[in-house]
Amino acid sequence: MPTETPPLLRLTLAGMVAALVLHLLVLLYGGWSGIHAPTAIEYGEPFIVSASYYSASGGSLYAPVDDLPFLHNNYNPLVQLAVGPMLADGGPSYAPIRAVTLGSILFILLLLAWMVRRSTGSRVAAVVGALLPLTCGFMFPWMCVGRVDGFATLCSVGAFAWAVAHQDASWRRRAWFLVLAWVAFAAKQSVVGGCGAALLLALSRGRWKECFGLGLVFTAGCAAIVGVAQWLSDGQYWLHAIAYNASHDRGSWWPQTLPPLEMARAIGWPLLLLAVLILPRVRREDAPWVCWLVVTLPLAFLLVRKSGSHMHYFLESVGALSVLGAIVGTRAVRAWTSLGWTRRTAALIALVALASAPGIPWKNPRTWQSGGYFKWQQAKGLRRLVDSADPVPAEVRRRITSSKRSPLLLAQTATIAIECGRPAIFDVADFARLQALGRWSAEDRLLPMIRARRFPVVAIQHFKPDFTDGHLFTVDAIDGLKAAIETHYRPLPGGFVDRSKHEATFWVPKD
Repeated sequence: MPTETPPLLRLTLAGMVAALVLHLLVLLYGGWSGIHAPTAIEYGEPFIVSASYYSASGGSLYAPVDDLPFLHNNYNPLVQLAVGPMLADGGPSYAPIRAVTLGSILFILLLLAWMVRRSTGSRVAAVVGALLPLTCGFMFPWMCVGRVDGFATLCSVGAFAWAVAHQDASWRRRAWFLVLAWVAFAAKQSVVGGCGAALLLALSRGRWKECFGLGLVFTAGCAAIVGVAQWLSDGQYWLHAIAYNASHDRGSWWPQTLPPLEMARAIGWPLLLLAVLILPRVRREDAPWVCWLVVTLPLAFLLVRKSGSHMHYFLESVGALSVLGAIVGTRAVRAWTSLGWTRRTAALIALVALASAPGIPWKNPRTWQSGGYFKWQQAKGLRRLVDSADPVPAEVRRRITSSKRSPLLLAQTATIAIECGRPAIFDVADFARLQALGRWSAEDRLLPMIRARRFPVVAIQHFKPDFTDGHLFTVDAIDGLKAAIETHYRPLPGGFVDRSKHEATFWVPKD
């Protein structure tokens, strides 16, 4: 901002920066707690960690689903292969891949700050643009969860940042963004927004030959990555990451489990409010950020329609909207200030800042599903996971750690395997889908092991009768599984409640 910024406006901007910095502190506190939490904070973590562990322990990242370890790997291999060696000696652990995600998010914020500072010359605008993504509705668990998305998005953002910084350089210099775009694809096959935005930017500059030429080169490089993964996995990669993944139900044209108001909450009220304020002031010079948003937002909307997807697919589009809002907003504030609209400008900035603070009572007055207050409650929840006592009964832990065979721990109870230093097997949701597709049969593969009492412990999670996704996660999702367990195993007395208040029953082989 100019040095002659009025005191009222300076004070308002300081308040906005302070509100956003508080979001950053909440992320750091919750993320650090998440790294140290011994239990899963999201359903898919145990299986991603286990696949990484198997890949570094003589197994395959894309093992055939017809045999143990019964893991279906949805993702491209880069992150899991990189994390695997960290797990090979010490055993399965959530910490390494969660640290990768949190570190990736922090680097994304730095890239956003750099892009805004480069365009506006304002440190305040850079801080605001960098931290606005933290006002979205999915800070936790997705910005510290053990998945591959964070690193892939970092590389995609980096690819676009390179393209923007070198858009006036020689085409060879500009083309280096492809390297980061390929790394992003190698980490997750759907993270191609940064590359697509860079190509669209070239097209908007009238460089159609560059756009289509580099697009073909990028596609060829992705095909090479797919070919190498297919060759190294003896043909299993394509089945896991492409064929099975693409077969997931995408529902109707609008995501069935994503009401429009819920989608708005996930993107974040401050960002949506800022978008409304700055939209009339977008100019031709803002083409890079418009291109970025035009590519990443529809792509995220398409991907979130897939069964099992979550709102973190909007992370890159939230970053694009933050950069666009900070750059256009800075220009607007300067213009409004020169017109003498200091109070009006300060009021609008204060409104955006306040929208990030309390949250909105969503289901009832005690449930806050957005804003800083809700995120602080989530961060404290992650801390409670660190401080809570071990809920696993001593007998169950002894059976799991002393046996050479993996336990069969269904749904969220799979985290117990990781907590006991053993890999998890059998993601119920994935294999329920494979069963529905006719690509896997419990009768041929899993039930004979149940009847042979192959597993030292079986854990069945209990769900409430109104659980809408029971067809994917409960023991009844797999044909014949419940009956086989009840026939050949006996329940241990007493129920089980884990750190996250999930209820379950442990079963052990009958004598």
